[in-house]
Amino acid sequence: MWLQVTHTTDYQYDPAVSTAQHLACLLPRDLPSQRVRSSSLRIDPEPEAIQEHRDAFGNRRAFFALPHPHQALHIEAKCVVQ
Repeated sequence: MWLQVTHTTDYQYDPAVSTAQHLACLLPRDLPSQRVRSSSLRIDPEPEAIQEHRDAFGNRRAFFALPHPHQALHIEAKCVVQ
């Protein structure tokens, strides 16, 4: 059975933050009991770059920075897994 999963994270800042760095651990990985067909992150405001790495256990992590002032952050992770 294939499942589509959507996870959202929202931050509201008061006052606005001038810059921010984030490490998102929201992307699934392939396992013997789980197969990943697709996965993606949508971030608003859009970061200049996203760097994906794997930790010592093989988990996917996405690092991104927002070097400009913002009052809100929206992260949407979508994946399709079996």
